[in-house]
Amino acid sequence: MGYKQFIALCIGIGTSLFADNLHIVGTFDFNNNGKSEILKINGLVASLEFVELDPSGNHLPLWTYSPEKGTIVDAKFADLDNDKILELVVIQKNDDSSNWLKIFERNGIDCT
Repeated sequence: MGYKQFIALCIGIGTSLFADNLHIVGTFDFNNNGKSEILKINGLVASLEFVELDPSGNHLPLWTYSPEKGTIVDAKFADLDNDKILELVVIQKNDDSSNWLKIFERNGIDCT
């Protein structure tokens, strides 16, 4: 196990003590800057947190998202427009049946 995976594992174990429904996805280089990132779903700061890990294991938040109402159910990466750049597809549960899907570019811009 590499140090990046170990860091992600430690984050998952540590934060799961404080967040009931926390999920961590990563590590990967979503924004293609040569650094590892993780995606935290239902974290302590926001419903969705995109965090970069520096070589020392520090967390540097790149962007966050929280639905106005409801919760995030799942998030997956996909190249929806065939431009060879992944988008982040977020499924959320709320009272508004027309607001269950969000799609984000790598810079956190909502493109739905």
